[in-house]
Amino acid sequence: MYFEAIFVSKGKTKHILLVEDEVVNALAGCRVLESAGYNVTVVYSGEQALETVSHSIPPDLILMAIDLGAGMTGPQAAEAILRAHDIPVVFLSSHTEDVYWDLTQNTTSYGFIQKGSTDTDLLASIQMAFRLWDAHRVVVEAEERRADLFKQVPRAIYQYQSFPDGTNRFPASARDHDLVANLPEYSHYLEAELYDLVQRDPKIFAFLREGSLDGMWYWDIEKPDQEWMDNRFWELFGHDPHNKRHDPAEWQHLIHPEDLKRALENFQKHLEDPDHPYDQIVRYTHQNGTTVYVRCRGMAIRDENGKPLRMLGVHNDITELMNTINVEKRLRHELNHRVKNNLAIVHSLISLKHSEDNTTADLSDILRQVETIRVLHEQLQATDELTTLELKPYLRRVLASVFDSSVEVDVSGLEVKVTSKVAVPLGLVVNELATNAAKHGFSRDQEKRFTVNILDLGDGSDRMHVTISNSGIPFPSHVDVDNPSSLGLRLVSALVSQLESSLTLTKQPHPTFEFDVEYEGVLVP
Repeated sequence: MYFEAIFVSKGKTKHILLVEDEVVNALAGCRVLESAGYNVTVVYSGEQALETVSHSIPPDLILMAIDLGAGMTGPQAAEAILRAHDIPVVFLSSHTEDVYWDLTQNTTSYGFIQKGSTDTDLLASIQMAFRLWDAHRVVVEAEERRADLFKQVPRAIYQYQSFPDGTNRFPASARDHDLVANLPEYSHYLEAELYDLVQRDPKIFAFLREGSLDGMWYWDIEKPDQEWMDNRFWELFGHDPHNKRHDPAEWQHLIHPEDLKRALENFQKHLEDPDHPYDQIVRYTHQNGTTVYVRCRGMAIRDENGKPLRMLGVHNDITELMNTINVEKRLRHELNHRVKNNLAIVHSLISLKHSEDNTTADLSDILRQVETIRVLHEQLQATDELTTLELKPYLRRVLASVFDSSVEVDVSGLEVKVTSKVAVPLGLVVNELATNAAKHGFSRDQEKRFTVNILDLGDGSDRMHVTISNSGIPFPSHVDVDNPSSLGLRLVSALVSQLESSLTLTKQPHPTFEFDVEYEGVLVP
């Protein structure tokens, strides 16, 4: 049966392993990817994916559904594969709630695609994943070269002099007491041999430096206007090294002001405390006006008393990686924007249907439910986090779509952020109870008031207690919240169950609904 559950397309370019338990979705996804020229292998479970990767040439990318039915989940299968193979993984899900993102947090992934996305969005996400992977490999390889460099410099670092002919020569006076930094003992005779070569032949050190870094600098802390920068330091920013002085003032106007302030603060903290790392991402302005993202790291060279004498630093260009991350962030904003607009279209279509002369059904409840979800995506789009939102402002907007100014609305209590996993069902619960109160709960001679109160349970858990009440007439005594007969109360009970809680109803003197909810966001300061 295993071999009946797998098929391979006939593409000739990059190989994608598609892991999807829904056969129809798998076939459709394969068709789209194959039409773009990809070689696609399809399997229907995490176990099959693990066996396929283990017994054949690993794919260039894995497109993995998060929910794979019985057996391993997508993240579990991906984690097992990544323990033995270095392959980019893109997760696929029909859900956008944070709980599904959270399932992937322990697994390195290169994207998250929502099922039902257009073919263009799917292919764009795959292309972005390959770009992220390529950028990641560049950074990893540069990091490996940098690590090799610092393993292979001599046990004693001496200053050397640059001559007009382009050569670098160590001074003949270099002696043991000129030692700048001690390095680990040799672990192999070839390591000792290489250290000796580097010390005797500066060309070896230059080769290691140029092959692993995108810039190096060496700063005289005792003479802070003296800083040596190698040629690649300037070439990265589009400048001719021969036109630049070995002076920190030469680069400080090129770095973003906020980043310069942070870098100098870290510099001072590192000088005062060797355990404080000098390591940050900073932005430089290239000569052509573009932004260059650099990971800038350094270490102080100290004397026997711990006094810092010099600062040795290195640069790694991570511009491509940062640009790709920024593109992904913009795409996620665009996704929320599209969902919000599509829900607005659905809302308009229902309104048009409702306005037809021959339509007698009351569709106002559906309109408000759609509006509840649309408001959520609108609020998510307006934030940088994209996955969490402040609960109280969201609930106030939901209630504003239900009540007019004759009803006093009070949303009070805990200031908390929640994920869309919590916000959608909780918003629908509040909408349903408010709609019922507006239709049946209030009497003409009563003050109209609707209240939502959110309290921390105070037991150290990330759970809140939600109380929803109104000033209307009591609920009939025969209403059983555990076995509801009305559609509205069945919907409320089901949504509370989705929140992994149970519903309590106090019928008199006014209807009061209570339940606990686990929130995954952080308290708003």
